Amino acid sequence: MVEFEKQYVASGKVLLAFHQFPLESMHPFALKAAEGDVCAAKQGKAFEMHDLLFGDQANLDIASLQDRARKLNLNEKSFSACLDANDTVNQVRQDQSGAKALGVVGTPTFFVGLLQSDGKVKVSKRMSGAITMASLQKLIDPLLTATPPTGGQ
Repeated sequence: MVEFEKQYVASGKVLLAFHQFPLESMHPFALKAAEGDVCAAKQGKAFEMHDLLFGDQANLDIASLQDRARKLNLNEKSFSACLDANDTVNQVRQDQSGAKALGVVGTPTFFVGLLQSDGKVKVSKRMSGAITMASLQKLIDPLLTATPPTGGQ
């Protein structure tokens, strides 16, 4: 995720909307891991935490989340308070609801499309499951060279 962020998002080529969708039926710590990602995002380390979480999905308990926070040099007191906050779990639950409304059933799910003049995205492709950076590039790069839309149709 960090590589994608650097190449596409930081350069302004791509807008990225990232939402939490913990698969609690598959992993007992999925919800708390999603909360940990939200808490890292509040300290500017969302992509780094995301990569650490997906790099070791066997260890997502609170102690492991706090270890990751230390590795990322996050403020531990703020991180722990965030993990305990009702607002954090509420944010994750809102993300889940929104994703379900869009038909998301697995993670990760990618929606690739063009931003229209009315501010909405016209989705040209939806993919669910792991995808390589090379595969993402094959989907995104042609869209970057496409003619931008005119008018709000």
